[in-house]
Amino acid sequence: MNARKRRGFALVIVLWVLAGLAVIAVSVATLTRNMALNVRLLRDRLSAEQAFISTSSRIAVIASTAAPQRSSLDSERGRLFVDGRLTQVSDTEWVTLQDTRGLVNLNRPNAQRLLKLLQRCGASEAQAQSLADALADYVDADSLKRINGAETFEYRSRDLVAPRNAELLSRDELWRVFGFAEIRPRWNAAGCDNFVTVRGDSFANRNTSPYELLLADGLTEASARALVNARADGLPSLEIQTEGADPSNPFNIVGGGFAGEVLRVHHEKASVEWTLEYELELTPQRNGGPWRIHELRYPSRLADRPRPGARMPAVDFRIPERDRTNLDAASRLPFAN
Repeated sequence: MNARKRRGFALVIVLWVLAGLAVIAVSVATLTRNMALNVRLLRDRLSAEQAFISTSSRIAVIASTAAPQRSSLDSERGRLFVDGRLTQVSDTEWVTLQDTRGLVNLNRPNAQRLLKLLQRCGASEAQAQSLADALADYVDADSLKRINGAETFEYRSRDLVAPRNAELLSRDELWRVFGFAEIRPRWNAAGCDNFVTVRGDSFANRNTSPYELLLADGLTEASARALVNARADGLPSLEIQTEGADPSNPFNIVGGGFAGEVLRVHHEKASVEWTLEYELELTPQRNGGPWRIHELRYPSRLADRPRPGARMPAVDFRIPERDRTNLDAASRLPFAN
């Protein structure tokens, strides 16, 4: 082999080696970048979980030692607004607390409120009555069928699992109730899962109800919007006074109730795209601890965040002596004064 051919062969080898080194370098750079990204995501997740655990503990302690008010829980450690307004914890963390008395309890619903909600969530007037009866048949303990309801025979005719004849254990169980699967797409599109619960008592609290349920109760759009805007603007609780012919409040009762013992808690942090949501049940008089957590979920973060209407009480907050009388035991009956 002459010198020229040897040089050409060496050049080919060098080019192949350089190409291989380039591929290795790109692979190493990509791997390093992915590892750095994974480390950052893990750090963000750990930071979010740490923040959520810390805030959850503060909420549970304040709520379990608080006196219920119309739209808040007041404790020596501060006030928690539970009417669905956004509460700022820090510059990068927010929480929303929703008193479930302001929602529709699927296990103990007000009939008129449930029918209005079903129609708002995609059911026709006739279909809403059938769905309401089917839900009542599902959660009651007997096997007697209501006029428009459904019991074991109707379920078997459609190859569905027979009703448990017991209260719903979660919001997801609603889709096992006869007929509800038909409106599920419209229900989800309208965000109606946010308006219902399966825990708490049968009392209602309009002071913490969302806009859609205030309309279902018969309030005018202007009245409902004014109340919701007042929460968003950070105003204290407002007493609801209906005017004129209101089918859900024929006596023009002032006030809509007091906050109950179950809260839906929604945590959000700027560094992560997911949120933490659960229902906090206050159980100071029961075995097993002063609170319980149900229906833990991780929904996606909303694209548009409303402006905060409150701030989380400081860790070292102490109520002034002049305000301690507000912590006297308050009745949890809906129309107590």
